[in-house]
Amino acid sequence: MEKFFVIILSFLCFSSSAQEYMWIIKPQFQWAGDFSDSLAPVQMGEKFGYINKRGKFVIDAQYEDARSFVKGKAAVKLNGKYGYIDVAGKVISPFEILTIDTIPAQTETDSIKFEFFENLAGAFINGAYGFVNRSGEVVIQPRYSDVGNFSEGLAWVCGWGLLRKYGFIDISGKIVISPQFSETGNFKENMCAVKYKGKWGYIKNPTLKK
Repeated sequence: MEKFFVIILSFLCFSSSAQEYMWIIKPQFQWAGDFSDSLAPVQMGEKFGYINKRGKFVIDAQYEDARSFVKGKAAVKLNGKYGYIDVAGKVISPFEILTIDTIPAQTETDSIKFEFFENLAGAFINGAYGFVNRSGEVVIQPRYSDVGNFSEGLAWVCGWGLLRKYGFIDISGKIVISPQFSETGNFKENMCAVKYKGKWGYIKNPTLKK
């Protein structure tokens, strides 16, 4: 009980409102994916397209689904079938794939927990999640209901109960961005998609200069 109270108190020490200086692209999308090749898939209304790092559409929202770019190509869905486009929006393979099972995982968020990223891995210990190093030593104490993978020096963590919001810690376990988001992705290319007050936008990585 005492341990649980300490966890609750530690989360209450942080503001529940997003800090304006963090926003690169303010929340406005129904969904947003990770940046790759300087583009990110987003959902505007019922359609998906791609924006640049200024939040401007460079590939119009016209698809039924859209995936992050991998090595210059991305899977998109049109008229019920998937095909591939390049970063200019040019179709490079026909729309012939019927099911999403044939499309690679969209982001590293879909990968299996407990894999090592930046030499740390999430671990479930005594009813909570923390992080261990490659020697199996606990380096960030278990205190969260869920954790993500480290990317660009930060990993998302999630609180408990009414405080079940997402924030970010660094490799020392210090909370860098206070828990305030209802959903989140991972930092890629110095930016991360987060859901705040029902809409998705992008925040910057405060630990990186560029």
